Amino acid sequence: MHVDLLEFLRCVRPHEPSWLVATVDRVEERDILLGRLGCPVCGTEYSIDRGVADFRGDASQSATRAAATSPISPYIDPPATNDLALRAAALLDLTTPGGFVLLAGAWSVAAFELVALLDSVHALVLNPATHVASGYGVSVVLCDDDVPIRPGSSRGAALDARHSTPEWIAETTAAVRAHGRIVAHADAQIPGDVTVLARDARNWVAETTRASASIVQITRTRPA
Repeated sequence: MHVDLLEFLRCVRPHEPSWLVATVDRVEERDILLGRLGCPVCGTEYSIDRGVADFRGDASQSATRAAATSPISPYIDPPATNDLALRAAALLDLTTPGGFVLLAGAWSVAAFELVALLDSVHALVLNPATHVASGYGVSVVLCDDDVPIRPGSSRGAALDARHSTPEWIAETTAAVRAHGRIVAHADAQIPGDVTVLARDARNWVAETTRASASIVQITRTRPA
């Protein structure tokens, strides 16, 4: 989990929006390999293990155990490049530098090449379909239907068929900034707060139409 993305994460528990406090146990090249993210409102902790942040339902129970006992894996070489990255860059209109994009499920295989193609753009992978190691500008999050991304913070999101449910589309649409793009499976229901730009046999592409939300700064702590 890259340190620059921490401020865009949020607690997924049902309470007022909250930033997260990071406790870092091991970091390499600005990527947190081992640590915890804690919510100051409800006290829930989410583990970061081998660079992967776990926001699933049992994350609070496993956070302490994972931080204490899990071995650290070194960076793994990125997978072979593929044309899916070019498609993602085009559909999400990633023509300017900076920020981060969300890649859910099968789109995760494009993460490393997408980052290599673009200027200073991070890829935040949600529930990767295959093993994806955190590093090289790619961060990994495991989550349920509640996407742990602060509203209006991502440049865009690409969802595979499994993640193109009404719940996931609503969550990722909220996470994308105003006029950012959403890519979903062609058969997925289109929400009312987006404008469809294009559609083919595989995907539809839409642009968000609501205003962006403000971002709250995260506090990061290190062990004494």
